Amino acid sequence: MSHISELDLFDYVAGKADLTTQGAEHLQDCGDCRERAMELRRLAQDHNVEKTRRLLAEEGDLPVSTDPPKINDLERELDETPGS
Repeated sequence: MSHISELDLFDYVAGKADLTTQGAEHLQDCGDCRERAMELRRLAQDHNVEKTRRLLAEEGDLPVSTDPPKINDLERELDETPGS
């Protein structure tokens, strides 16, 4: 199997998506993907996940999503807005 894509790896460590069974097995066997997952996990834990995603996309490390945000994502962001 080829390496796990940056987007899939980021979504996995940010808790937004699960890896496939094949992807999870690859992560166990591949030191490069494990190391990158740890780097991305630190970024996701130290910073706002969506801001980190945008920063990584701007740097070219993640593909830019062309999908509009889901309604639930917008509602969650509004709920998390300070002063709400």
